[in-house]
Amino acid sequence: MPECTVVVIAYNDADRLPRAVRSALDQTLHDLEVVISDDASTDDTPRVAAELMRADPRVRYVRRAVNSGGCGAPRNEGLDAALSPYVLFLDSDDTLPRHACKSLLTEIERTGADFVSGQISRVFEPGGRRQRYYPYLFRKRRVVEGIREEPELFLDCFCTNKLFDVEFLRRNALRFPEDIHYEDHVFGAEMYAVSRRFAVVPWVVYHWHRAPATGSISLSIKEMDNVRHRMEAARRSDDILRAHGCDDLVPDRQRRFLRQDLRVYLNPMPSRDLLWAKEFASVVRPYLEQVPEEVMDGIDPMVKVCCHLILSDRIEELRVAARSLNGPMAPPRVATVRDGRTYWGPTPSPGLDITRLRMAELPYTASRLRHEVVEAVGQGTRLRLSVRTYDPFGVLRDWTASLRCGGHQRADGGAPVGRGRLRERGHRRPGEAARALRPAHRLHQARRADHLRPADGRPHHGGDRPRPRARHGRGPGRAAAPEPEAHPSCGAGQGQALRPQEAEQPEDQAEGVQGVDQGSPAA
Repeated sequence: MPECTVVVIAYNDADRLPRAVRSALDQTLHDLEVVISDDASTDDTPRVAAELMRADPRVRYVRRAVNSGGCGAPRNEGLDAALSPYVLFLDSDDTLPRHACKSLLTEIERTGADFVSGQISRVFEPGGRRQRYYPYLFRKRRVVEGIREEPELFLDCFCTNKLFDVEFLRRNALRFPEDIHYEDHVFGAEMYAVSRRFAVVPWVVYHWHRAPATGSISLSIKEMDNVRHRMEAARRSDDILRAHGCDDLVPDRQRRFLRQDLRVYLNPMPSRDLLWAKEFASVVRPYLEQVPEEVMDGIDPMVKVCCHLILSDRIEELRVAARSLNGPMAPPRVATVRDGRTYWGPTPSPGLDITRLRMAELPYTASRLRHEVVEAVGQGTRLRLSVRTYDPFGVLRDWTASLRCGGHQRADGGAPVGRGRLRERGHRRPGEAARALRPAHRLHQARRADHLRPADGRPHHGGDRPRPRARHGRGPGRAAAPEPEAHPSCGAGQGQALRPQEAEQPEDQAEGVQGVDQGSPAA
C-alpha cells in the first residue's frame, strides 16, 4: 500500500496535466500513488492520462461519465479511489514543490494531527514571480488544538495545501459539495468544525499557478454567477458551523468573508460599470445584513465604509470609495471631522468612521489630496486630460497644478514655461475644509510621447504616460511642500496615512502584502 495518494483533478487541461502529475511523481517521497480524476473531459485528457499510466505504474485514472461543472465531484471520486492512509489534492494547472509530500507526511505522523496545512505560493505566469499567500499565518510551526485556539485560520480554507488523514475524513463523512463552486470554503468550515487537532508548517507545499488568461472558476470574478456561488458558499459555511454547535465561531468566519471574499470583488470595483455594481450590491446585501456590527468594527475602515454604502444602496459612492482600497490610499472627496472623529463623506455615521486611518492628523507637508482623471481625449498627436483635485481636509488656500512628462513640463495652451511647466493657479477661502477644489485642473499634453523624452533619449520613470501633479502653494509662514503625484484614476497626496495592520491589499490584492484572494487555488 502506498504511503500517500495525490488526487489530481482535471477537466479539458491536457496540456498542463503532465506538469502537475510529474510534480507528484518527482517527489522525494517515492512510495506514493497519483490518481487522475477526470471530470468528463472532451479534449485529449484521456489519451494524456493513458500515456502517463504507461510511463509510470504509480499513476491511476478515473473518469466521470458526465461533467459536474465544478471541483467537488472529481475530488470526491479521487478520494473514494485512494488506497493510502493519507491524501493530498492537486489541480491540473498547479504543481507541488519536490519535498511537499514527504515533509507533510513526516509532520502528520509526528503530531498525530487530523491534517497538516502548509504555505501556498502563487506563481505568476509567464514571468514566474512568486508570492506567498497570507505568510503571517504560517510563520510558526505548531500544533493547534482546534480552530477556537486560532480562529483567524479560517482565512486558510483551501484543501490543496493540506495532507489529510483519510480515516479522519471518512469517519466524519467529510465530502465536497458538488452543486456549487467554492466547495472548498464549505468543506473547510466543516473540516475545522470537527477537527480537534491539526498542524501548521511554515514551508511552501503548493504552487498555485496564475496564468493571464484562464478558465478557472475562481478567477472569473466578473461573472455575477461567480458572486452568487461565493455568497451561497458563505451562507452554507455559517450554517455548518451552527449545525456543529460552533455558533461562537460564526463571527470569525464572517470576518474572514469581509477581509477576504468581499475584497475579491471590491478591489476591481472602480473598473466595473454602474449596472454591474448595482447587481453585485443586491446579491451581497442580504448576507451583509446578517453580519453583526461588532464584526464590522474589526475590519479595515475602508472595507467597512464599502459595506455601509452597499447596505444603504449608495452605489455611486461605493465605486468611489473602492478606489481607496488599493495602491495609494486616496482620501475621500469630502470628509467630516467632528468630536475628534473623521468620517467619509459629508454626514457623520458610525459606518463611515475612518478615524483609524489618521488622515486628518497628518501635518500640512504630508496632507492628503485626491486626484481623479475625469476625462482623457485624444486628438491626433494631442492628448487632453481633465483632472479634478479634491482637498477634503482643507489644507490648501493658494495652489498650483502642473503636468510633468519626462524632463519636460507643458503649459496650458501648449507653450513651454521654462523647462515646460503647465500651471493653473487657484485660491481657497478659509472654511472650505470639506469641498472639492474648483475648477478642475485642465492638463494638456501637446507633444508626442517620444518628443517628451529627456535629451539623453532615455524614457522617464513610468514610461511615456503623462503624470499630473498638484502642489501646495506657498502661504505666509509656510515652506514649499513637495509635489504630490497623481494617480491615473485616483491618486493620493504625497503623505502616507497609516493603515490598520489587518489591511490585506494592495494582493491581488490583489495583490496585497498578505495576499487577498482572487479566488481559490482549487478551481
